[in-house]
Amino acid sequence: MADATGKLKWSISMTPIEVLSDAEGSERLIPSSTCYGTVGGNGTLAGGSSAKLTIDDAGDATSGYIDGVKQYKSIASAAEATGTALTALGVGGNATDDEGIWIKNSGYQFSSFTSLSSTANAATTFLVVRAITEYDGSALSAQSGISSGDEPIVAVLAAGEGIFFPLRKTMSNQSFSLASSTVDLDNGNITASSETIAAEILVF
Repeated sequence: MADATGKLKWSISMTPIEVLSDAEGSERLIPSSTCYGTVGGNGTLAGGSSAKLTIDDAGDATSGYIDGVKQYKSIASAAEATGTALTALGVGGNATDDEGIWIKNSGYQFSSFTSLSSTANAATTFLVVRAITEYDGSALSAQSGISSGDEPIVAVLAAGEGIFFPLRKTMSNQSFSLASSTVDLDNGNITASSETIAAEILVF
């Protein structure tokens, strides 16, 4: 079967929720009355001037799937550190500019490339996503005033959470890194989790 041509469709929404307490101490969740409610957006990535992008027929471990089967990536424990760079996640292992990248925290420790471990991660273990290079691939940590682990954090994903980056060929997967970290939700402090995370990734 030949490679397919197509598009990537994506959508997102977010709803602020208020907690109401009654005289008996019971709590009820309602959409927030202090802002304008649910927000959201959606879009389509269509591969530039051709209006189509290539969806690799077989896929490979570097694009996040092989013949329709997910290929999990093992994300190592790290504290305030750069983490695991996605330098090999372009289709065919090429660090090419990408249309879009999907990243998800499975909530489980890494077991194999094709199946999840039966061991769930601790509730305090998060998948920390950083932007680590400039457009040309130069490491941000090589720039003045930026140390390894100080690169901008673009997402902190709890178990089951995912994020899609619509890039439209302005960046490549090599611009991102992932780390399995313990995050203090009261002050944002990041320490090593001592656990791997099986991350779900798709690169187009």
